[in-house]
Amino acid sequence: WNVMAMDQSQTLVPSHVADSLRNYIEHFFQCDVCRLNFMAEYDACSHDRCNRLITNTKGATLEQYTQFPLWLYETHNAVNVRLRKERIELHDEPEGETTETQVMWPPQESCSACWLSEGRWDEHSVYQYLHETYWPQSNPNTKQHASVTGGKPSPNRIPEGVPNEGDLNGITVRLVGVVLAVVLIAFIWQRKRQFDRKGFHKKRESDIV
Repeated sequence: WNVMAMDQSQTLVPSHVADSLRNYIEHFFQCDVCRLNFMAEYDACSHDRCNRLITNTKGATLEQYTQFPLWLYETHNAVNVRLRKERIELHDEPEGETTETQVMWPPQESCSACWLSEGRWDEHSVYQYLHETYWPQSNPNTKQHASVTGGKPSPNRIPEGVPNEGDLNGITVRLVGVVLAVVLIAFIWQRKRQFDRKGFHKKRESDIV
């Protein structure tokens, strides 16, 4: 996979990976409400997806590649905000008990540099926090969360040169892993459905006799 990551002709395109995620959720996600909400948001280019996720890797920058995990991060937090609003409307949660920022990830106490003010975050700090939380071994120059707990935020912009050198290959390898996992799960689930329909998992009466 490292060889594939080094080959520009094999580099995964963030918009294509996002499309694969959408298709997986459309055909295999079991929660109908979740599935329909995600598809509606995706097809409406929510969170500026259609402009943020590149469709061609030629001349792509590291900053453009980081937009994919940041888009997923914003999509996830938008769900948390929507669910909070629904709880309040259904009177399952008193209004004023929480703020929008409090239901977003990461918690402010875990990454103070990630948050600029209520509902506003610093993209550079959020990306670094994501990187250090889920892939801490891939960045040898980083101590766990050190760069985001004391760093100076810059409003919603990733400075040039971030992430560190070599991160493009790391991002590509992780995107390959996501796609392979989705394809494998889909294949196993589809095969199970075929076996269940044909009764391959059951012994025939004639076999027992």
